[in-house]
Amino acid sequence: MSDPFDFQVCGKVQIPDRWFITKVSRYIGSMVADVHRTLLYGGIFLYPADKKSPNGKLRVLYEVFPMSFLMEQAGGQSFTGKERALDLVPNKIHERSPIFLGSYDDVEETRHSMPQKGRSNELIILILLQ
Repeated sequence: MSDPFDFQVCGKVQIPDRWFITKVSRYIGSMVADVHRTLLYGGIFLYPADKKSPNGKLRVLYEVFPMSFLMEQAGGQSFTGKERALDLVPNKIHERSPIFLGSYDDVEETRHSMPQKGRSNELIILILLQ
């Protein structure tokens, strides 16, 4: 289960001062296509946990692990909100997890922007591109 993520943090990640002109939001609707755009143009792919799905929606074995592996091989990083995504040890075949993956610097910015426990999470998928 990931720490919550809220709109205030989304705003900071989406349009921080240093990214105002160079980043835009994109959502294609397919994780593979969204991650492909992130690999091509940079940025970050976010699919955090929310109130309805506190353990995230993406399946660890079929979505989180393959995309995290590709992103890390390309020089980026991925994490679940608590730990490196590839360090997860699934307990069930269809276990789900939140995911934050992208360029090393953008994921670090997001990691350091994570809110404290107990705050609400209303964010759905968000992609930031250069």
